Amino acid sequence: KLELASLKHVMKRRYMLRHVGLELFTKGGLNIFLVLSSTSKRNNLYTKLVALPEVKLQQLDLEEITQKWQNEEISNYDYLTCLNFMADRSYSDIMQYPVMPWIISDYTSNTLDLQNPATFRDLTKPIGALNEERLAFFKVS
Repeated sequence: KLELASLKHVMKRRYMLRHVGLELFTKGGLNIFLVLSSTSKRNNLYTKLVALPEVKLQQLDLEEITQKWQNEEISNYDYLTCLNFMADRSYSDIMQYPVMPWIISDYTSNTLDLQNPATFRDLTKPIGALNEERLAFFKVS
């Protein structure tokens, strides 16, 4: 049973690369992913749901979220999670799973020294240019 007043976000989503998903998020942290048989049915349900008087959705503002991140009010992880959320990424569909950057370069040590810059990938270079061998491979391709 879902209390409509508890809805925080209702997002149109893709499922298996088709525009037939609808994801509901509650203020209590519950999320429900619905898959409908067609895009028009998904859109009709969305329109009816958000028009209900008891449904008061929270709006996401990219500028506000970015400002909070720049002011260190939210973590890098929370910022990336919000960006993925707004970019139609969802933990409920493996084909639309959120994307996180590859930042660690040390995968052999038993413990990571987070004070050592060598622990982290050089983010000034694209992933294909992390070392000379990879760079040479991608330059030829």
